[in-house]
Amino acid sequence: LLFPGPAQGRVHDGSSIFVDERGRYEVGKYLQILKDPERNLTIGEVSSPGFSGRFRPAPGVPNLGIIPSAVWARFQLKNPTDKERRFYLTFEYPVTDSVFIFLSQPQGEWTRLQAGDSISNSPEVIPHRYFVFPLSLQPYQEMVYYVRVQTTAAMTLPMSLWNSTAFLLADHHDQIVFGLLFGVAIGFIIYFLVSAFKLSNPSCLWFALYLTALGLLVAIRQGFLQEFIPPGLKAWNNIINVADIGFLYFTGAKFLRTFLDVESHSKKVDFILAVLQWMGLLYIPVCLLPTPIYSLILVGLGPIFSTTVSIVYWIKGLPNAKYFAIGWLIGHFTSTIDFLRISGLIPYFSLMDYAIPAALVSSLIFFTMAVVQQLYTYRLFANQDGLTGLAN
Repeated sequence: LLFPGPAQGRVHDGSSIFVDERGRYEVGKYLQILKDPERNLTIGEVSSPGFSGRFRPAPGVPNLGIIPSAVWARFQLKNPTDKERRFYLTFEYPVTDSVFIFLSQPQGEWTRLQAGDSISNSPEVIPHRYFVFPLSLQPYQEMVYYVRVQTTAAMTLPMSLWNSTAFLLADHHDQIVFGLLFGVAIGFIIYFLVSAFKLSNPSCLWFALYLTALGLLVAIRQGFLQEFIPPGLKAWNNIINVADIGFLYFTGAKFLRTFLDVESHSKKVDFILAVLQWMGLLYIPVCLLPTPIYSLILVGLGPIFSTTVSIVYWIKGLPNAKYFAIGWLIGHFTSTIDFLRISGLIPYFSLMDYAIPAALVSSLIFFTMAVVQQLYTYRLFANQDGLTGLAN
């Protein structure tokens, strides 16, 4: 009588979340998961007593890499108070194809809420860059919730439970931070596009295109771009994501080759970078097929090689290579961490959500310093004699 909530699939291992006055609960640490290789299990099956023992606790936030299986997760909430509690459950990986939340009803039926970057959201789902599901608990109620996730992206399950005040405050802060980041990035893109055409400088052009691709990737990974995609066109989200990654590697390799004038120093190195550059552009059609080796070369080995090239040129004292090498090293270090997380080789931590934004910030700082220094050097050489140092 004290716990009138449904008892299907009740969790008895002490992993329940007791909701109190806290603003946020990290649900990912309390999840129990079950893989569904055939992707055909139903909520009736997974919530039955026969399946209860097949769920296993996840060590931290589940991060299973890229897998073909669907994954079921469950968690339990308990309201020990005499007040009704209302919450927002956020699924914080916006490139996930589909997320289903199953809510049990007193008659033993289930209500399904759905969201994803490839399917239409349920009317109850809150419009947001994350997938936000409204939940409520009656006084003294306990409830087990089931989540089904299927995706072609990494199977990462970061989930949080918020009260309305904490959710709105966190969302307000995120809007300010990312608004400033995108505003600054757009300003620099415009500046370098103007500089490219006014000064006929190809480095400025490729840097502006590289910043555009990197900024778009941040918008995709943080869920901002998906907010502008009409529901009928959601199937294009995955294609846009893959296309932007390929364009990012294409423009990045071309920017490196142009800025450091690699061809004049080593035709072999320039040839390898050119191959990596065009592999980036071909990444779009190639991703339609299972090509782990191709992805490993482009996303794994490519950044290591290009970073080594930039550092070697810095050590050799190549003009303007210092800031470029630092920016390239920081940017690709963060992207490597992100690649390892996507592959499931390292565990997920909430700070990893800021890996790509950190790469954008480092690019804005160090690459801008490198390009501006190069422009200053060109201007200096144009106004004085290179041999005597006297004004022309």
